[in-house]
Amino acid sequence: MSAHHLSNTPSLRQYFKQLDKLTIQQKLGRGIYQKGQDYYENDAVEELEVADANTVVASVFGSEDYTVKIFARTGSIQAKCSCPYDSEWSGMCKHIAAVLIKAVEEEFWQEIPEAIIEIEPTAKGKAVNERDMFEAWVDSLSVDEMRHFIRKLATPAFREEVRLRHGSQGERDKTFLETKTKIQKMLGKINRYDSGDGLDAELLPLLEKLRAYGRKRLRR
Repeated sequence: MSAHHLSNTPSLRQYFKQLDKLTIQQKLGRGIYQKGQDYYENDAVEELEVADANTVVASVFGSEDYTVKIFARTGSIQAKCSCPYDSEWSGMCKHIAAVLIKAVEEEFWQEIPEAIIEIEPTAKGKAVNERDMFEAWVDSLSVDEMRHFIRKLATPAFREEVRLRHGSQGERDKTFLETKTKIQKMLGKINRYDSGDGLDAELLPLLEKLRAYGRKRLRR
């Protein structure tokens, strides 16, 4: 049972999310697509099951019961079927087409959890490096997912930087004056400055704000 390449999309969820009937027809051919459509309309595809975030399995009723597997491996989406057409002639069959059509019709992508990028050995026996895995995961994210992670992971300092960078000139001027006033008050404590730890911890973040503001003005 050979594996057939469907897409370079790194995430199975993302693949099914962007899949449409035209793409299936272009990939498998009009004849196989039409046979798969007939199978789907005759309810020959048993309910699709998510084995894990990288694997979807379905049974298709034909002359026998055949198993179709759609899975993600290191940035590639692949398909297998247990039927003779797949194993003997190495072609993508009507059973695979029927499963893909059912996934489109039922918006099956919503059932698949977030992407988990699996690491497999390369031809030289080395695993995919962590950077490649991370880049594949980032590329698999939708715009909404990106927004979710930015909101979740943004630190207060990053949020403040965004506010200063994209806010109005009036807001930036106000922040500058407030920061300047705080620094002046802190420098007034310099005569009582003995260990340095406490003052440094308060003063350095304020100075960073002023540096960022100054760089912004210089770039104009």
